[in-house]
Amino acid sequence: MPSKRQSEASRQNGAKSHGPVTPEGQAQSSQNALRHGLTASVVVLPHENPAEFEQLRDNYIHDFDPRTQSQLDLVETIAAARWRMNRLVSLETRLFEQEMSRHDEAMEKEFTGLDDAGKLAWTFNKMATTSTALAQLQRYEGQLNRTYDRAFKQLRSLQATRPAALPPPPVSAALPPPAPNRDCQGAVNPTTPSHLPELRNEPAKPAFSPFHPHPTTPSAPTQPEEGDEILAA
Repeated sequence: MPSKRQSEASRQNGAKSHGPVTPEGQAQSSQNALRHGLTASVVVLPHENPAEFEQLRDNYIHDFDPRTQSQLDLVETIAAARWRMNRLVSLETRLFEQEMSRHDEAMEKEFTGLDDAGKLAWTFNKMATTSTALAQLQRYEGQLNRTYDRAFKQLRSLQATRPAALPPPPVSAALPPPAPNRDCQGAVNPTTPSHLPELRNEPAKPAFSPFHPHPTTPSAPTQPEEGDEILAA
């Protein structure tokens, strides 16, 4: 029995969990909430291996990926039918072995030196004419095949109405920077924007015209130097 400290630690760790975040984890979590109706204790006989049935059922669940309880029930019906059909193969083998052993002396009296294939043929003819076990076995096998096929069609019909998952958005790769333009000698040709001369925001000068000469800028008056004569007006 866990102590109070262990119980408190488990409670705190559980409070930190927020559940699966990936689509795969959420799908698996939804499957965990479904209840398994057919367990090994119901389907498997005492002399059979329960782990083999559990593995068969898990493989079918993985292949068909049921999303609802009704879909899971159909998958388990398919797995159980397959398990029983596999059982019939072993049952048929044991049935023939028992009949061959039971009528071994009768076969030797009727046919001397029969090989195993001949003994099997003699036993099959004997069972087909005097016993109903083989007919019942074949009838049971046909019933299981119909159960398998009916559950398979119903499952596919339910899954056909399930909305398909949207594809992930495409990842756009970053484009590399453009390579500089070079001449035949490998030197950078100053035609790319990074090598163009810098433009300044200055007013353009008016073009020269003989009809509209450039206005002359008045020069500042010069001061007379010493020794120059000053003419009176």
